Amino acid sequence: MFGKVPAKCDNNFPGCRCFLILSTNDWNWDDLQHLAQGSLAGHLLECGCQLTGGYFMHPGDKYRDISFPQLLDLSLPYVEISFDGNVCVAKAEGSGGVLSVSTCAEQLLYEVGDPGAYVTPDVIIDIRDVSFHLMSSSKVLCIGAKPSAASVPDKLLRLVPKDCGWKGWGEISYGGSECVKRAQAAEFLIMDGRSISWC
Repeated sequence: MFGKVPAKCDNNFPGCRCFLILSTNDWNWDDLQHLAQGSLAGHLLECGCQLTGGYFMHPGDKYRDISFPQLLDLSLPYVEISFDGNVCVAKAEGSGGVLSVSTCAEQLLYEVGDPGAYVTPDVIIDIRDVSFHLMSSSKVLCIGAKPSAASVPDKLLRLVPKDCGWKGWGEISYGGSECVKRAQAAEFLIMDGRSISWC
């Protein structure tokens, strides 16, 4: 509570992810195919710089090796969505980071339990046939999202914090090949990030 005004937070906004896309392209809420592509765009963008290489560092792997300084210069991606539902994720030409078929595929599968029925607030989508096509070094075409057989979620859970929030902490665990180097990269980002003035 701030003063006498209760503070409220709701981390599930049904309709919010696709609202601007729908209104800008004159789509309607009954067009589940367009909703599926719009939800694909939202899913790819929701973790920001993860799409442009933020979690793509694998030391020793020539296809996925980003240097520590490059991790500090990632650009935020954006999306271009056409009236017919084509989705292109992009970053500013010449900006930092890596936007590729591989970074898009990695982000597509992030936090997805069932690729045939990924639940979003707007539509349940099937991403098993999604494919990515490199258009340039800063743009990737994303096609193939479709509504799943279930189509629309019949129940959504809401995360509503009591008493204005929680205290939390985080931990990152790494395993496998070159895990120590990846852990050192995470430490580098955290420690360097602490020295940056954001105001």
